[in-house]
Amino acid sequence: MKYFISVSIVLCSITTAAAQGLPAWRQVIPAVASVKGNQGSDWRTDVVIHNPSPDSVTVTLDLLGPSPDGVPGVPDTVVLPDSLGPGQTLVLTDTVATLFPEHSIGALVVTTRDTSGNGVPVVVTSRTWTQGPAPSGTYGQGIPAVAWEENGSLSGLEKILTPLESSEAFRANIGLVNLSAARAVFAIDILDDGGETLASHWLELQPGSWIQLNGLPAFLGLEGSGMTAAVRPVNWYDDNPWGNPVTATDWIAYGSMIDNRTNDPTYIEALPETTKWGITRQRIVPAAAHTEGAEGSLWVTDLVAHHAGETVPTFLQVDVVPTGDMPTGTPSSITIPIWPHQTLAINDIIGERFPSHQVAALIVKGWNGGANFTDLKVSSRTWTASADGVGTYGQAISGLPRRYGSDPIIVPGLTESAVFRSNLGIVNPSTNL
Repeated sequence: MKYFISVSIVLCSITTAAAQGLPAWRQVIPAVASVKGNQGSDWRTDVVIHNPSPDSVTVTLDLLGPSPDGVPGVPDTVVLPDSLGPGQTLVLTDTVATLFPEHSIGALVVTTRDTSGNGVPVVVTSRTWTQGPAPSGTYGQGIPAVAWEENGSLSGLEKILTPLESSEAFRANIGLVNLSAARAVFAIDILDDGGETLASHWLELQPGSWIQLNGLPAFLGLEGSGMTAAVRPVNWYDDNPWGNPVTATDWIAYGSMIDNRTNDPTYIEALPETTKWGITRQRIVPAAAHTEGAEGSLWVTDLVAHHAGETVPTFLQVDVVPTGDMPTGTPSSITIPIWPHQTLAINDIIGERFPSHQVAALIVKGWNGGANFTDLKVSSRTWTASADGVGTYGQAISGLPRRYGSDPIIVPGLTESAVFRSNLGIVNPSTNL
């Protein structure tokens, strides 16, 4: 096992949620791997765990793998021998190969408890990556952990994955994790950008198991961009007559869009539903760009919004939050109609819609009349062309629900070396200092 202790940076957010979720005592990384892939790739997952509490914790890892024989999954469990002390950060390199050598893929449940067995909230994140062609470095995707502190907290009627593309340039994978003790039947509807169902795929997933459907849109005979997956549990079956009845299925859906030309992946997070009203239904995109970078790169941001509701049409409003002392400029806001079930893409939103800016944050609102906001699903990808100009490399930046409060935000696993550098951003979308 290879790990080291490092220092994390703690920030305080005024009104927004962080890309890294709040600490939790039980969390799920939806996909981890140590497996060979297309074009000579060799994918592996590094996991970062930070303990912000004043107590030492014991870390337990449960790997949920595929269930090819149609039998309930049995997690492979590892309890780390050393406790994680207060303020310490643990980095587990190539986690699957190091700790679960008999496995290659799956989902990872991370549980942290004190000496009395009580759950202690920590911060967990991961990066799944591969070595690029020589002499380049690595590329990959950050996969954040999903909090799962209470059974039933991840049930949900529908989860949205967007954007998806199936073409010569990109392919899309969709993954599911069944965390419950019941067999579950799921339906995956692939929608076009207007909200019409192009194809559907149904599958049964055993309890405590994981599956990833590689190239699902292509398998269904679909081609094009701007697609969205609406994933929902159709039914579940409790096969244990002696256990507690299962009233809802805890489950996770995720996606990944891969550039076929560079093999670079972009993680697609299942966008959360916000049931509260007010500004909590606004979304913050912490960073958007149209700016030159190192070695001749040009970074641009494509924004995507999905209207998952059944209600009347909504006006999508995007406000720009300038960098530093830079003036807001003109325009400071754009408004575009978006219809129920529609997926709306705004490519190069900074360069095309806010040309007086190079780097900014975005506030995305869905107006449906009066003072109400529609709960839009918002995501973005900030990317640059590959050195040969053929493919792309990039990262996903989800739209985060805006919220009240000042909970500490912890950004673990920062690195500064000859190989890596770390950037850190803070956004204040309010009108107060």
